[in-house]
Amino acid sequence: MSYDVSFRRCFSDTEGQFYLAETFNMTSNVGPMYRVAGLEIGNLDKMLTKNVIAKVQPAYDYMVAHSHEMRTLEPANGWGKYEDALGFLQEILVTCLAHPECFVEVSV
Repeated sequence: MSYDVSFRRCFSDTEGQFYLAETFNMTSNVGPMYRVAGLEIGNLDKMLTKNVIAKVQPAYDYMVAHSHEMRTLEPANGWGKYEDALGFLQEILVTCLAHPECFVEVSV
């Protein structure tokens, strides 16, 4: 299983939609890291990107400040490293900042 995060822009005048090129994927094996940092990736589904920032930024900051703790949560099977989990959140933040009026779609 994995977290698939995509960004969608809606156009209210035409009822159309446009998917940005940005789609990110991360193994759900890192879920325990995100939960300890106070984030459930699945809860971001259908949120505006400008609202996602307020959810993801504190989790990102927590993970940076508690890197040793996060590394202890890496899965034994090797699928899901701290650096990759942190990079996934950073990619989400950068995209949200660049596109504040999009919707996030999450598939878990």
